[in-house]
Amino acid sequence: MDMSLTLGIFWYVVFVFSTVLHEYAHVIVGLHLGGGLGSKDARVTLDPYYYMKREPFGMVILPIIFLLTNGMLIGWASVPYNPIWAMKYPKKAALMSLAGPLTNLLLAIFAIVVSFCGVLIGIFKMGEYNSFSHIIVAGQSGVLNNIATLLSIMVVLNLSLFVFNMIPFYPLDGSSAISLILPPSLYDKFRMRIFNPQFHIFGMFISFMIFNMLIGPIYTVALKLIGLADNFL
Repeated sequence: MDMSLTLGIFWYVVFVFSTVLHEYAHVIVGLHLGGGLGSKDARVTLDPYYYMKREPFGMVILPIIFLLTNGMLIGWASVPYNPIWAMKYPKKAALMSLAGPLTNLLLAIFAIVVSFCGVLIGIFKMGEYNSFSHIIVAGQSGVLNNIATLLSIMVVLNLSLFVFNMIPFYPLDGSSAISLILPPSLYDKFRMRIFNPQFHIFGMFISFMIFNMLIGPIYTVALKLIGLADNFL
């Protein structure tokens, strides 16, 4: 993926925006379900600096290194939570975990709908299939083209965050969310296995393999949904 300075800034801005909302959703749902803030320094905030200060490597250093060297973006953020509460109420903890990736899914759906409407009324048109930054493009350079780029990135990045975080291996959100579908006894055995530190590296390796298998078809569906707008013209 080609990555100019401007395009890199766009990717990073969407990453920070999407990641902050992801973590904020965890906090809000956790509080609503009685999980508390998890630590004295925890805050309910949309301030990106708070999350960057908590995870400077995952929120700042690593994403920028990958953008500069590989033209792609990898990173993470975190919020504190009460592990004792999570073990006592696994289904509530699962809902708290689901709040983050579901927020990313909603952001992706929002960007898909806006992109569809833009193509429908003619201010955008479908871009290149293999360009994640240009799913849709504007007929002219300027503000509209920048908006099209931001919407394209928002679709791709938030679909990626949703799919990856739903994989049921620690430390991904799916590792807790799976308690909603597994019987308690089976989930206890599953949790003991995936939370074992010896499994973590292997689990992340498998997670990346699963992600690479799933994201392509899901990305294709998103493109086809946006492209349906052409049928109305």
